[in-house]
Amino acid sequence: MANPAELLLAQFRQWQSPAGNESADMRRTPTADGWVRHRVAVRHLEAITQLLDELAAAGRNVGVYKRYIPSWWAVIFVHPGGWASGGSANIDVGVLEHLETLADLLGNYVPAVKEGGLGEVSQYADLVAKTLADDDEVPDALRLHAMEVVAHLRWCVDNYAIAGDFELQDALERLAATVLRVTIHSSEENRSTMWGPVMSSWVWPFVTNIVSAIPASALTMLALGAG
Repeated sequence: MANPAELLLAQFRQWQSPAGNESADMRRTPTADGWVRHRVAVRHLEAITQLLDELAAAGRNVGVYKRYIPSWWAVIFVHPGGWASGGSANIDVGVLEHLETLADLLGNYVPAVKEGGLGEVSQYADLVAKTLADDDEVPDALRLHAMEVVAHLRWCVDNYAIAGDFELQDALERLAATVLRVTIHSSEENRSTMWGPVMSSWVWPFVTNIVSAIPASALTMLALGAG
């Protein structure tokens, strides 16, 4: 599956039109699908920014890509010109080409889901949801929050083609922290009898031969006591 730069590039190409069309027409706005795709595009660019910051901190020369971040934001928000201006769907070729080059680079840093991994995630989400419903000791506000976290993870699985690996990884790590928090706030008995099996069943569906994926996986497993 694609990393956030590749997914954002695919979205930009879908929105692109050199024939003088308006962005509002090419982006199918205002429609529910159109707004979802804009929200996801924002998340992809946030992920790209995070990854570039991490690479820069590790000593990689990514300055040329960081200088293009404002241009990529401008594409998402159709600035300047606005949605309805003629030709606003024409995206500068340099903006697209730098994003394409970055997509190739990030392919070495974003973990990919292994075969059958999405099914494992879905089963684990079902287990967490069932345990939340069965555990009367969890505070109601925390239960509602945890169910929202599970719902977002399920959305990432169901919409994997546009959410991608980075968003799925982020949702899984968020669920890991939430499960740990729920366990702490449950009763001592339920921590062992109900949440113990949830922790021991934790899944990490990503291929971990990518260097940057190993620490995240290991830390999450340790946090849940499954290592």
